[in-house]
Amino acid sequence: MLKFSNKFNKKSKKSTLKIFLCCFLTLIILFSAIRINEINTEQTTNSDFPNLSVNEIIINTPENKTYTSPMSGYYPATYGFENDDIGSNPDEWISDETYGDIQVISAIDNHKNVVEIDDRNSASGWPGIIQNSTFPRTYGTIEFWVRFNSTSGYLQFHSRDSTENRVLLRVSVEAGKWRYRNNAGTLLIVPNVEDPMINTWTHIRIDFRCYNAPSYLGMSDDRFVITINGTSSGELQHWTSAKSDYKYFGISTDPTTVMTAWVDAVGFSWDPNYTIGDNLNEGLLLSYENSTNLEWQGYSLDGQANKTILGNTTISMPADGPHSLQVFGNNSGGVMYESDIRYFTLDTSVAPPSPYINIITPENRTYTGPMSGYYPATYGFENDDIGSNPDEWISDETYGDIQVISAIDNHKNVVEIDDRNSASGWPGIIQNSTFPRTYGTIEFWVRFNSTSDYLQFHSRDSTENRVLLRVSVEAGKWRYRNNAGTLLIVPNVEDPMINTWTHIRIDFRCYNAPSYLGMSDDRFVITINGTSSGELQHWTSAKSDYKYFGISTDPTTVMTAWVDAVGFSWDPNYTIGDNLNEGLLLSYENSTNLEWQGYSLDGQTNITILGNTTIPMPADGPHSIQVFGNDSLGVIYESPIRYFTIDTTAPVISGIDTIIELELDSSYILVWNITDISGGTYIILKNASIESAGTFENSDTISINVDTTELGYITYTLIAQDLYNKTSSHTVLVKIISHEPPGDMIPGFNVIILLPVTFIAIGIIIKFKYKNKK
Repeated sequence: MLKFSNKFNKKSKKSTLKIFLCCFLTLIILFSAIRINEINTEQTTNSDFPNLSVNEIIINTPENKTYTSPMSGYYPATYGFENDDIGSNPDEWISDETYGDIQVISAIDNHKNVVEIDDRNSASGWPGIIQNSTFPRTYGTIEFWVRFNSTSGYLQFHSRDSTENRVLLRVSVEAGKWRYRNNAGTLLIVPNVEDPMINTWTHIRIDFRCYNAPSYLGMSDDRFVITINGTSSGELQHWTSAKSDYKYFGISTDPTTVMTAWVDAVGFSWDPNYTIGDNLNEGLLLSYENSTNLEWQGYSLDGQANKTILGNTTISMPADGPHSLQVFGNNSGGVMYESDIRYFTLDTSVAPPSPYINIITPENRTYTGPMSGYYPATYGFENDDIGSNPDEWISDETYGDIQVISAIDNHKNVVEIDDRNSASGWPGIIQNSTFPRTYGTIEFWVRFNSTSDYLQFHSRDSTENRVLLRVSVEAGKWRYRNNAGTLLIVPNVEDPMINTWTHIRIDFRCYNAPSYLGMSDDRFVITINGTSSGELQHWTSAKSDYKYFGISTDPTTVMTAWVDAVGFSWDPNYTIGDNLNEGLLLSYENSTNLEWQGYSLDGQTNITILGNTTIPMPADGPHSIQVFGNDSLGVIYESPIRYFTIDTTAPVISGIDTIIELELDSSYILVWNITDISGGTYIILKNASIESAGTFENSDTISINVDTTELGYITYTLIAQDLYNKTSSHTVLVKIISHEPPGDMIPGFNVIILLPVTFIAIGIIIKFKYKNKK
């Protein structure tokens, strides 16, 4: 056994301790050289992305084509209401709706985008519209179109002065005549002009010169002239004399009136972009869409000076020949936006073929979504005149009013059932021309302004005329009567809500009817906003058919209901569920009476229609549509083929994994495939910084070389945006690893730092050993 001296043991222990400390120090230094790469998990928001928006302003009309005539229903004006939302009050006008309804409607009697003044109260109020932002005026001309459904009521055109608020102008339709008040306050008949006619558009022109105003059109001081359909009254006295200005211009009814009036194309002579007489003839609709808020908008025709506009507007017909049009706009930051130049041609010397069919919508453009407010149906009421009863339905107006209105709450062309009498009657609508039916599905949209009153959906049998179906909104609940006649609450469904569109579906199978949807015999099911009641009994049992379908109120009710998009399962061109979503409006005009009408989509078999209709949204891609018609002699007419495109989806990105692993300093190319109908722009982000950008076509391949020069993690994100600002993205996480075999290196270890650290450590060890030998 070997023995060591105490001195040697002490030196040995001391040396060992120093070596241990030296190694420990070396390890600390080594690990301090290890680089740890962190993955940045912070999410990039849309606001971090560069603005890829293109085509901030896109012109819809006029189209790039030759026009042989103006656009039907659009008249140039200072206020043509083309830019106002359907169902809204007109912009830059004061609307008094205290005892009536004021709204812009889509069309009536071949005038489009007009203001409707609906006075429903004969006891009080002056519902109407007033324009005062361009006043006061001491002289000038005001001209417009007006239509009314009564001459026994009272409709007036009026103004007051800005000093004493005294009435100067007061011209009215009253007791079957055009009337005015002179400066004695006497109500007189307007001389020379023809009597007013109901439900006919009338052109009104009012020239005025107030007291001590500058000379104007050779008029005497303190006088006005009204010209009706081109016939002048001659000079007339103001109601109040010696007043210096008009403080506004207004059109309204009075407290004793129940009537409806419509106003279109109001032109003011002091508008620098309006010339007296512009609104006598139709023009071209300038319509466009923009993707940013614009504080100023204007257009240039044929490169001329910009004209300021509020938005969509109607321009006077240019002369025959080629033309160009461009729209401009500024945002709040002063940034200028502009549309592409739109080229079109006028050739009014070429008369359209007679007879002819001309498609209006869909337009020759790309649609990125459905047309708002239009729902596919068997009866969508798109072809019915505003203010008329719905075609192919029986309208009971004994104690109420039934009419098609232009829009309410984002549903367009809907039937309004207005019950104004709480004492008697069942105002409503009935469809029986496609009945009787032993089974089937009826679905529709309904809206009502009361749940405390009574609105029912009903049918009877064709043999004994007994009630089978009776579902109602009554006392705040959905209710039905079973075969004992008991009024019960419809199970499962939510309570009805006022002033909200509700989707109703009724599946029915009568007694001994063929099998249908697995239903029991002699039962019906009502589904409200997607929630089913389950099977319910008919009020009268053992009846074999429905002889009609009706929607009506009852004698105790004062309420208004609206109906839209009624679909029947036995309609060969309707599929259950079609009316749940908006579609594309097929609208057209024709110059002859057609006994049959139909359309073909993409060259498929013709589908029979009554006229204007809404079709379900086609699939994304290019499409064509054509309208056909036959007259009573069997002569076939057809429209030109209309081409359009649907692009409702964002670009599709494919072709690569989301996580890949690469070796340090290796070569690798990331490749993405982008598919989109319209094409667009893209950017590639490397760790949230832009690495590359460009454009892509309908189907394109995008690639980038991966940076593999450093160990760690990198994210590459491709963001693709089509021409209509629909965006999608795809992110790839790349892990860069060492080429050394696994375990030979610590990930992130720096060899350059290792060498000097190792030499330092060896030097320290040698120094300690040298000292220990001494």
